[in-house]
Amino acid sequence: MKVNLSYIPITGILLITVWVSCAIASSNSLVLRKDVVGLDAGEVFLEVHSDESWTLEVEYVGDQTGWITLGTTSGTGDKNSIIVFYRRNAGEDVRKAVIRAKFPREERTVWLTQKGTASLKVGGEGTRLPSWPEYPG
Repeated sequence: MKVNLSYIPITGILLITVWVSCAIASSNSLVLRKDVVGLDAGEVFLEVHSDESWTLEVEYVGDQTGWITLGTTSGTGDKNSIIVFYRRNAGEDVRKAVIRAKFPREERTVWLTQKGTASLKVGGEGTRLPSWPEYPG
């Protein structure tokens, strides 16, 4: 029986490549503790989990901009207590923004949605009365 050993080095290289790819799987994550907030001004915590350096930025959806302020915009490693400040939404509609963490080799995003004054309207068929956490003010 004749065995062809010429394929072994290529197979070894492929196995090492797969192993290295798995070994450097990303551990970067971005967690917003609450992703839908009421219309009043407030704050929510953001967590960044990483072994690398990172920067944060906000991208607004729609015409309303500048309603979010980040307590920290860059760092290295884990940071569990980044405060995301948001202003009162006097508009009727909800507003949304994407908070983006940029790492050296990738990005992670979370969405923040803030209710508008239309969320205060109650009554009528099929509606429900809001709970206390939705009416902090």
